Amino acid sequence: MRFRSYIALALTATAIVPFFAWSVLQRGDVDRRILESDAEQSRAAHEAARLVEERLETLAQLARYAARSVGEAARAEPTPVSPEKVELLLRDVVKSFPTLNNLHVDRLAPESARVAAFYPPHASDGRALLGVDHSTRWHVAAKRRGLEGVAFSPVLTSSQNREAPPILTFAADVPGSPELLLSGAVELEALLHEIEGSLSSRGLQLTVLTPERQIVWPASTAPHVRTWPEVPDDRSLIGLGSARRFVTVAHLPDSVSGWAIVVSKPESLRSAERRRIERRTALLASAVLLLTLVAGWAAGRPLRRAFRQLEEDLDARGFGTDRTTIRRGPDELRHVQRVYREVRRALDARNAQLSATAEQRARELEAEELLFRSVFDGIELPFLLLDADWKPHLRNRAATSLNDRVAERLVDEARAHWTTPDAADTTTVDVRNDDGRLETFALHVFPFSARRSTLAEGYALLVESVTDREALKRMKDDLLGIVAHELKTPVTACRLQVERLESTLGPHEGLRALDRDLDHLRHIVHDWLSVARIDGGTFTVYPSVVQLDPLLRKARRLVRARYDFDFSVSVDEEAECIFADASALTDVFVNLFTNACRYAKPDKKPVVAVTARREGNDIVIDVCDRGIGIAPEDLERIFDRFYQVSQGTRRRTGGTGLGLVICRAVCTAHGGTLEASCAGGVTRFTLRLPQPSP
Repeated sequence: MRFRSYIALALTATAIVPFFAWSVLQRGDVDRRILESDAEQSRAAHEAARLVEERLETLAQLARYAARSVGEAARAEPTPVSPEKVELLLRDVVKSFPTLNNLHVDRLAPESARVAAFYPPHASDGRALLGVDHSTRWHVAAKRRGLEGVAFSPVLTSSQNREAPPILTFAADVPGSPELLLSGAVELEALLHEIEGSLSSRGLQLTVLTPERQIVWPASTAPHVRTWPEVPDDRSLIGLGSARRFVTVAHLPDSVSGWAIVVSKPESLRSAERRRIERRTALLASAVLLLTLVAGWAAGRPLRRAFRQLEEDLDARGFGTDRTTIRRGPDELRHVQRVYREVRRALDARNAQLSATAEQRARELEAEELLFRSVFDGIELPFLLLDADWKPHLRNRAATSLNDRVAERLVDEARAHWTTPDAADTTTVDVRNDDGRLETFALHVFPFSARRSTLAEGYALLVESVTDREALKRMKDDLLGIVAHELKTPVTACRLQVERLESTLGPHEGLRALDRDLDHLRHIVHDWLSVARIDGGTFTVYPSVVQLDPLLRKARRLVRARYDFDFSVSVDEEAECIFADASALTDVFVNLFTNACRYAKPDKKPVVAVTARREGNDIVIDVCDRGIGIAPEDLERIFDRFYQVSQGTRRRTGGTGLGLVICRAVCTAHGGTLEASCAGGVTRFTLRLPQPSP
C-alpha cells in the first residue's frame, strides 16, 4: 500500500469514526423514540379497553334497569302484565339510549319462549313481532343454562338479516319473574366507531377479538365468521413482509365480555425513522469518504514526491545528487534523508575496511588451508577425519591406500571401542586383506571440535599398521616360553651336580656362589614360564582357606636369605584367615618384599610394613616401604613386562621386569586387583582379594 493510501486511510478513519459515533447516538435516540411510541401505543390500547369496558358496563346497567322496571310492572298486577304496558317501558329505555334496538321481553315456557313485548313492535318489513317463538335464540339458551345478571352474546350477526351491520346482543333476567327474559342488541358501529376514530387519528388501528378469537371489530358484513389464528401477545409483531404490524394488547375482564383490545400499526411506519437515519447516515458517510479521499490525495502529493526522492536516494546511482535531495516536504523526511546519508557514507567506509580485512583474512585462511593440507597429507600413517556420526569426511594421502572395505571395518572397530565406557584412546584390531593375509592395525582415536569449520565436531582416526611389531612381540613371547622350558631341565641338573660336589668336596665358597647363581637363574626361568602361562591363558590358582600370617612370615624368611630389612606386620582379626592360593600368594609377597629391598634408598636399611583388614567381602592387604618411590607417570607402567624403574642415570639391576606382571596376574586370577600408589615418601601396593560370602 502506498503512503498516499495510508494518509487517505488515516484521514478516513479520523472522519468516519466520530461520524459513526454520532450515527450510533442518533440510532439510540431513534430507538428511544420507538420505545416511547410503543409505550404510547400500549397506553392507547389500555385506554381503548377502558372506554369499551365503560360502554359495555353502561349497557349492562341499562339492561338491569329495564329488567327491574319490567319486574316491578309484573309484580304490580295480579294478572300477567299487558304487552302494551311493557312496550311503553321498553320505549322509554330506547329513547334514553337510542343506539339500542330489538329490545324485547320473552315469556319462557317449558317447550317454548315467545315474545311478550317488543319495541319497536313491528319488523322493518311490517311483520308483527309479538308471539314470535325465540326458543332457538342465544338469549333463551343462556337463560335455560342458568343466566344470572347480564350476559353478552358471542354471536355478532342478526338471525333475521345476515347482511345487517354486526350487533352485540345482551340478555338479562327479570328480578321476581323467572319466566320473563329481557333481551336486546346494540350496533357495534355505535359502540366502537368513536374509539376507532380517536385511534385512527394517531395512525393506529383497532381490532377487537373475543376469547374464541372471533373478530368483533372492524365490522364486516361477510356471511362467515372471521377469526384470528390466536390472540397475539402484548408488544409483539404479527404478519409477514410489508403486512407486518406491531401490536399492543389489553384484555377486558371476563365479567364484562373477556374481549381482547388489539391496537396495531404497520411495522414499516414504526421503523420509518430508523430507515431514514440509516439512509442519511449512508449518504453522509459516502460524502465524507469522498471528501476525505480527495483531501488525502491532495495532501499526499508533496509527500509522494518526497518519498520518491528518498527512494531514488537509496539507489547507488542517485545517492547524494541534487535531483534526489528533498527540498520540499516534511522536515522529518529531510532529517531522515540527512541522517541516512551520513550513515550510508559511514557504512561505505566501514564496508571498504571490512572488505580489505576479509580479503586479507581469506588469503590467510587459504594459506592455513594449504599448510593444513600439506601437513595432513605429509603424515605417513593413514589419517581420517570423521564427523559426529563417524562418517569419513576427509582422508590424507596415506589413507587412500586403504581399500573401502578395510577402511569401513577400521572405522566400525574404532567406533565400537570408543563408545565402550572407560575405553582407552588406542586399540588394536586384526583385519584380513583381500589377499587373505591377516594384518594388525593400531587405532588411535581422539575427538576434536572446530567452531569455524564446516566439520564442527567429530573424531580423528590415526591408523598404524603394527603387523610386524605384533608378530615380533609374539615371537619374543614364544621365545621366552621356549627358552624357559629348555633351560628348566639344565638348571635343575646343574643344581643337583652342585649339591653332589658339596657332599663330596665339602662346603666351598665357589660352590655356594655357583648355587646362588643357579637359584637366581631358576627364578628367572620360573618367571618366564609364569608369563608364558599367562599369555597362553593357562595360568590358574587353587584357592583354599589359609592363615595369612604364616604366608607373610614365610615370604619374609625367603627374602631375608638375600636381603637384610626391617619387617612389621599388622593383621586384623577379621583378616587372619583368607580364601586364596597359598603358594601363588607367597610368590606375590616375595616379589613385593624383594622389590622393596631392591629399590631402597642408598645407605638406608629397607623397611617393609604389611597391614591387612577386611572391607565388606574383600580382604585388603597393604605392603608399604620407604624406598626411592615411583613417579606418577610410572604407577601403571611398572605392571608392563620388562619395565623397571630407573634411579638417576643408571638402571637398577637384579630383576627380570616380570615380577609385578606375575603379581597382578595372581590377583586377577583370584578375582581381585593390585594397585600401586606413592605419596608422602611411602610406596604402597594394595592387594584386594574378594572372599566368598559366609
